[in-house]
Amino acid sequence: MKTMRMLGVMVVAGIGIGAALSYLLPDLNFGLGSSGIGFPTGNTDTKPETQVVGIDAASEEKSLTDTDTATAAPPAVVYVLLDGREYLLRRGPEGKVPFKPVTLDEVVEAAQSATGDENGIRVRIEQKRSSRHTTQSALEGKLEAAGVPKDSIRWKDEPAD
Repeated sequence: MKTMRMLGVMVVAGIGIGAALSYLLPDLNFGLGSSGIGFPTGNTDTKPETQVVGIDAASEEKSLTDTDTATAAPPAVVYVLLDGREYLLRRGPEGKVPFKPVTLDEVVEAAQSATGDENGIRVRIEQKRSSRHTTQSALEGKLEAAGVPKDSIRWKDEPAD
């Protein structure tokens, strides 16, 4: 009788510890969810899907090359999306230019080269729910160290989907 009670307590404690670890370490993809128990199945790509609308294939290919962005005029505003530990950058308006993964240094360079809109905003930052606090802190520190004024940076209040 005593061993059965002890076994029950151990099972409940194990489930509780597993649930706590699943909550604290979501990148491990363990637990019950849409991907089932254990390892995820299907598409595990964590990069956001982007879609270019209203541009033919030749111009889309040209707009996505790195050599063109280096020779193009600097944008007024750069858009940054924080997704997990990744920085995604868009150098143009929504729907016309896709986000692409970049390094933190590339984000800072783009912010320094941005000219600013009519309100002086040079950087607009969104975060997904999966973004890490360390990613946000590193970005804030690098932008400040690079001399990008805080009043030229706008953080979106609600998380991106």
